[in-house]
Amino acid sequence: MITKLINLANYLDQRGLNKEADLLDEMISKYAFGGDHDHIAKIPREHPARQWVAANINKKSKYKEGSSRPINLFKYAGSEEYVITPGVINDDDGLEIVFDNQGSGNAEEQIQELENMFMGISSGAEIILKDIGVDSGDIYSLRYDKERKKLTLIYDLLL
Repeated sequence: MITKLINLANYLDQRGLNKEADLLDEMISKYAFGGDHDHIAKIPREHPARQWVAANINKKSKYKEGSSRPINLFKYAGSEEYVITPGVINDDDGLEIVFDNQGSGNAEEQIQELENMFMGISSGAEIILKDIGVDSGDIYSLRYDKERKKLTLIYDLLL
């Protein structure tokens, strides 16, 4: 049942029905986990980092034949404060934002497609986007954990 509801929420996201998808996500969370996750910092769907993932990965991902979901489909999982570079007076502060890959592709297909988008991402190392020529605004870096199927994005609050 939960899987079907998650698939419905993903479908609503793909169709641009963001408010409806958010409501369904909240219901899934309350049903599956017994309440709100106040310990997980939430950022709104309109946050530039979430919009960047939607526009630069989810919408560019190809669809497998016979599937209603793209090969890579990242859903917001949570975020927390992150220090990009400690400073003498002030730290370079950011947010570490985690997305779960709920795409239809198998691990090999997902990695191949991500590697085509962001060369070197399958190594598990942090990819500094400006170093590979990706226009990313305030997105500092990406890291993909292929075993856990999680994308970690570092959003620079000071850029």
